[in-house]
Amino acid sequence: MPNKTLHLILIVIALGSILFSLSLLALVVLPGHAAKACMVGSNLTIANLGFNAFMAFALAYLLVKPFFISAKKLSLGSALITLVFGSTTFCGACVLPVISVASLSAIVFFFSNYHLYIKALLLLLVLYGFYKIRVIEKQGCKLK
Repeated sequence: MPNKTLHLILIVIALGSILFSLSLLALVVLPGHAAKACMVGSNLTIANLGFNAFMAFALAYLLVKPFFISAKKLSLGSALITLVFGSTTFCGACVLPVISVASLSAIVFFFSNYHLYIKALLLLLVLYGFYKIRVIEKQGCKLK
């Protein structure tokens, strides 16, 4: 039986690195506001880099973990095929809220103006996704 935790960590690191690279590109290329002027790359600060790194790996975990919860027999190859094609045997009603929150968070993640309220919204969405994953892991998929 393959080690599911190691596979989860490797896939989250790979997907998180891709998300962080895309957000870094957005920070460098898109304009921002600094010193009351619109300047390209002005959002590239240490605080935004740290926030983007944390959120990239948190979003990667939220996007990958539902497939690992739902897969009955999992190998690294089947996990990658599941992520690419989205075909797996799982209770869609249980993990759909987590995938929806992760997708909405991913959209909010790529806004170039990282104001405090957008960061707070993104953090709340990610925390809600973590909560839903924890509930599904503890209680299993039980529809009422």
